[in-house]
Amino acid sequence: MIRPLVLDAVIGVIRANSRFVTPATKFPACRDPKDNIIIATAVAAQADFIVTSDNDMLDDEILSQALSEYHIRAVLQSEFLALLQNRKS
Repeated sequence: MIRPLVLDAVIGVIRANSRFVTPATKFPACRDPKDNIIIATAVAAQADFIVTSDNDMLDDEILSQALSEYHIRAVLQSEFLALLQNRKS
C-alpha cells in the first residue's frame, strides 16, 4: 500500500511532467481496435515511442510503417529502457 503523502507526491510529479492531449482523429488503425486510442493519443502528442508488449502493435509491419510516417516507433519496455540508458551515456 502506498502512503497518501507518497501517492500525492507521485501524482504531483506525473502532472508536472505530463502534457494532456485530445486524441487525433486521423491516425493509422491497429488490427485490434481497442489499441486505436493509444495510437490516436500518440499521434496527437507527437510521441516518439509507444512502449508496449502488445503484439498487435509490435508485429504488424503495415502499422509499423504507418507509425514511422508520424516518427513513432512501437517498442518493448526493455528496448525503451536500453534507448534511455544509451542517451545518458
